[in-house]
Amino acid sequence: MAVISKMKIMTRDWTELNPELLHLISKKLGNLSNFIRFRSVCKQWRSAADPADPPPQLPWLLYPATLRREEANTNTDYTLYSLSSNSSSQIELPITYKGFRYHNTKEPSIGFILVDQHKQILKPPYQLMVPYLFNPLTETKIHLPFTEVKYYFSLYMGPDNKSNSGMVKSGVHLVVYTIQNSELEIWSWRSDSNEITKFKIPFLTFVVGYYKGKIFVYLSETRETKVFDMTTEAEMNIVIPHPVECLHFNLFVEAMGDLLAVAYPHPGEGGRDSHQVKVYRLEHTDVFGQCRWIKLKGIGERVLFLGSPAAGFCLSASDFEGLRGNCIYYMRDCKDVNEKDGFRHYNRLLRYDMENGSSEELLNCVALSATWFMPCLS
Repeated sequence: MAVISKMKIMTRDWTELNPELLHLISKKLGNLSNFIRFRSVCKQWRSAADPADPPPQLPWLLYPATLRREEANTNTDYTLYSLSSNSSSQIELPITYKGFRYHNTKEPSIGFILVDQHKQILKPPYQLMVPYLFNPLTETKIHLPFTEVKYYFSLYMGPDNKSNSGMVKSGVHLVVYTIQNSELEIWSWRSDSNEITKFKIPFLTFVVGYYKGKIFVYLSETRETKVFDMTTEAEMNIVIPHPVECLHFNLFVEAMGDLLAVAYPHPGEGGRDSHQVKVYRLEHTDVFGQCRWIKLKGIGERVLFLGSPAAGFCLSASDFEGLRGNCIYYMRDCKDVNEKDGFRHYNRLLRYDMENGSSEELLNCVALSATWFMPCLS
């Protein structure tokens, strides 16, 4: 009988597993490559694992597969670094027209990358192309109705309907800014309605944030934060004073219902090896009638992922197995000199622990410039 039972186990048809059980198993696959392999087993397993509802995924880093700036201008090979597996893979981003390449995007994205193409110095005629959203895993494109060709930096990219995490199903809400002379131009676009709003801010600054339909602009010259309403396209009668103990803000991050301002030293500030990061939360009334910045000792279960020049996003550690809360991932500028490349600038990925105030360098990720990317299969 023991032999017969053993034979039955060995010949079990795994395609007959309960669909609900298969779905629960698929939601535990924190590495997206394992999720894709799971779906490829058979039709039964594929139907139990909806690509529009994958298991929670840690963000990846997307960066050029070279540390030489002159090669990055023409090289289409990029590297995807996975935080969950601490491994890298190569990907080629297609060139859509001769003479154009992918701009070294630096702003975080959820599911899609804001592709901003620019012209290289080639023989005429030149063909200018507008930016678009691109999913490097599925090669899905979402064309943007912007008529002018500029350099765009995203402030917010998420679903129109926040109760639905599927970006394509619910539509994409994109808020970007571009630099025009001594002004910032803010664009807001919703894919479902193709609705576009835009207005200009009469300041030139690289610390801009989007939060609850408002644009927050930090002015380093006057050390204050001003607020603009996206609906009325007008400046609100609000000036938020800067914390006394903080030198400058580096970026704003919308984090689980709060607006956070982050400050960290540039190389040479606060000591050569200083990595201390300060985080402030905006305390405000419902109508933003009164606002002030409150310094935080910690961020709890929240985990911040900071990009450059002025963007970031937040995840909850409780949603991801193995992710430590109260931590901040960020890229730090570095430089060195060697015989092959000479003098070079590059970035390294670090994780800052707010509890003990120390930074840990993560290996296997050295990049000229990098973009945080939340993987999406829809």
